[in-house]
Amino acid sequence: MNKFAVITRSQRQKFFKKPTITEYDNYVTLELPYTIEQMRTIDERKLYKSLSKGINKLQRSGISRAIFTNTLKEIFDSNIKLQNFRVVDGTMMFFDFVPKMVEFFCKKYEFIRPNIKLGIREENFSFISQNLIEQLCYDSKFISIETTEIISSKRYARFLLDKFGIMLNIRDTENTSDNNDIVIDVDNFCVYTLNGDCIDGIEIEGVQTIEDAEIFDVMMCCGLSANDVLVTSWKNDDKFIDIV
Repeated sequence: MNKFAVITRSQRQKFFKKPTITEYDNYVTLELPYTIEQMRTIDERKLYKSLSKGINKLQRSGISRAIFTNTLKEIFDSNIKLQNFRVVDGTMMFFDFVPKMVEFFCKKYEFIRPNIKLGIREENFSFISQNLIEQLCYDSKFISIETTEIISSKRYARFLLDKFGIMLNIRDTENTSDNNDIVIDVDNFCVYTLNGDCIDGIEIEGVQTIEDAEIFDVMMCCGLSANDVLVTSWKNDDKFIDIV
């Protein structure tokens, strides 16, 4: 597998403003010669010039893909192409694992399909919620959506009833309900139960964990999908939830 780059910032101020590349087994780091505090104050053109120089160095070594560290995502837009060089953002891959998270909670708490009460929360009703509803509608005949987009969600509910024969309960976000067995919070990238369990991250067998980097970014850079990997544990912040 071709190496990819992790673009990060300097930990300390440097006199010589040259990007630095460090080699590791499966990836390299491109360290820009500025601290995060400097990046917030220096001229944007100067910052992007430094990024461009670093990318040129990576391309000369045969690397064409990279990810930003979580810290640098505060500074740069992700999922961009620079000089035929792609900086990817795999954040949305979280939702590819949501059906597995729901399955985990069903087994743990012995929720019986299709009597699961499943709630989805997303302020702006998007294709993400729609895809999740269509994937999970056979697991639950009690699905609700909490959103501010009432008109579009009602339009989608008519489509859902015609295609799947599933009734979608629609609530405004101001009228939230706490009687669902499992809740998928799209805006906050988490799945939780009323018992207090919450999943907002994962560990995956064979996918290297990189400090200050998102595992879904690494997966996308490596060309891996949710079907290609084995989840070894769920996470809630820094706490691990064992898969039984």
